[in-house]
Amino acid sequence: MRKVLLLVVIGVALAAGALGCAGGGGAPAPTSTPEAKRIQEIGGKQWTQVKTDSPLEIVDHKLFFTGLGETAFVIGELENKGSGPVTDVKISFKGYAAEGKLLDTREGDAPVAFIAAGAKAPFKIAVDLREVAKYELAVESKPAESVPENKLVVSDAEMGAPKSGYVWVTGKVTNNGSETVQSVEMITVLRDASGAVVEVDAQKLTDPLEAGKTASFKFMVMSRDATKLEVTAQPARD
Repeated sequence: MRKVLLLVVIGVALAAGALGCAGGGGAPAPTSTPEAKRIQEIGGKQWTQVKTDSPLEIVDHKLFFTGLGETAFVIGELENKGSGPVTDVKISFKGYAAEGKLLDTREGDAPVAFIAAGAKAPFKIAVDLREVAKYELAVESKPAESVPENKLVVSDAEMGAPKSGYVWVTGKVTNNGSETVQSVEMITVLRDASGAVVEVDAQKLTDPLEAGKTASFKFMVMSRDATKLEVTAQPARD
């Protein structure tokens, strides 16, 4: 019996030690709570937007720790400064050490299929910030002849109270078109009190949406102190 009790005590002590050591290295969060780690914004790093042929300009972005080591999200917003719509939008990241050594290269895309002239669109990519002192962002896109009319309409979108760093997003989407949409992609954008984008999420409905029909949706996204919610729907890009 004493051996069993001793093993239990040792097991509890080891578990407590493992919990105390959990979490990523690098810049510490303001507090030791997981919630603070999730919403912590990263500052103090120089960046530039590399010039390309795309008319898209990064008008705002933030860096947030993911809670997994030095992995971070680059979350922001693009604006089409050109005279026509674009599609197939790609955002690339290059992170450099202070002396100029290339440390990390990543690529992501904007969740919206088309960005009309003068319109804005969110983006989000995961990057590695270990030893990164400065970084570059580049945007590529292709010209589009036009922006197809979107017959998917979102209604009753609501954001629940944050819990453990996440919020439930609920609402309805209606297909006002004349044909079934085989795959519907829901795009959620959360903004903070200043209007800056702090979270971007894209999820697909499980079933096709017939013409004239309405479907409910519910999914969970990270909150990051968001106060404003935007939800749109589009035919899935793939």
